[in-house]
Amino acid sequence: MKKISIINSDSTFDNDFIFKERPLDHLLRPWYDFKTIALKKGFHVLTASRTSDADSDYCIFNELPMKRVLLGRQMPVKQERKKSFLLLLESEIIRPDNYDTRLHEDFRRVFTWDDRLVNNNPEKYIKVNFSFNKGRRVSSVDRRAKFAVCIASNKLVNHELELYSARREWINSGSQHGLGIDLYGRHWGYWKVPSNGRLAFLNRVFRMLPERPSIYPSWRGVAEEKMQVMEQYKFSLCFENARDLPGYITEKIFDSFAALTIPIYRGANNVTDYIPAECFIDARQFGSPIECLRYASSIPEAELREIRVKIADFMASPATAQFTSEHFSNQILSTIAEIARTDLS
Repeated sequence: MKKISIINSDSTFDNDFIFKERPLDHLLRPWYDFKTIALKKGFHVLTASRTSDADSDYCIFNELPMKRVLLGRQMPVKQERKKSFLLLLESEIIRPDNYDTRLHEDFRRVFTWDDRLVNNNPEKYIKVNFSFNKGRRVSSVDRRAKFAVCIASNKLVNHELELYSARREWINSGSQHGLGIDLYGRHWGYWKVPSNGRLAFLNRVFRMLPERPSIYPSWRGVAEEKMQVMEQYKFSLCFENARDLPGYITEKIFDSFAALTIPIYRGANNVTDYIPAECFIDARQFGSPIECLRYASSIPEAELREIRVKIADFMASPATAQFTSEHFSNQILSTIAEIARTDLS
């Protein structure tokens, strides 16, 4: 059995933590599925550090190695490059170094959602999407009692393409005009400063203080079960963390689809290449948050039901296969297997 080591840029995921079995709608669930599928295909997968991967047949770097004080950036050395692969999921607003293509030369293949890289060099860059598990889904297209919800953690960065601040703007605008968006997620009871700014250390200080729900009055706490929360609402504020990045479509919109909650979406500028426009409300089409929220609140119930039916049809269609954890796993594993066959021939 061939051995694949996952080398995490974030050590939080080491010691096989990334592979723990989690609920179907959990952000890390695809990694549990990856390990399970890999085992069926004859690959033993485990996490490793840069000092313990020497006996691995293949190494997948989960994000580009961070540049660290004294150690520098621990990239594959020359003799390791044939067995090394790179997975890029974090966007450039969080990891700008991920997209320095000079650093990609040290890897055999690069797996990424970024359509720009894939279209420019489809041999080097292999398309993978953020994935979801097609497990539990809501089946009822009937009336919802509540207006709108947003499920996201409270973050902030300095970047021209970030959407964290837009998310705040929409939540505040809805509250001010009587079209409140119920907010769920972590850290909304704390003040925030940009995590990539000079004062980033203050975020640690703020988290030592008691949480203050008054900062965002529509905050309802943490959603332990996203589906159970989301299925109560007509709409979800579904903003990616960054805008106008081709192919950057995360699990957020699919969480909404699984609950048959209509997304108000902002993110990838080519989203309709993947998802039918009739399945969501495009926030780009409106001049202000309140204009969009007023439009959403005016949609007749019969029309909302029709949109939910279209979402259900889309979720049942083959078009969503490329966003499943099975496809994510098979795309990576089949690429490695093909390269292994080529090396032997």
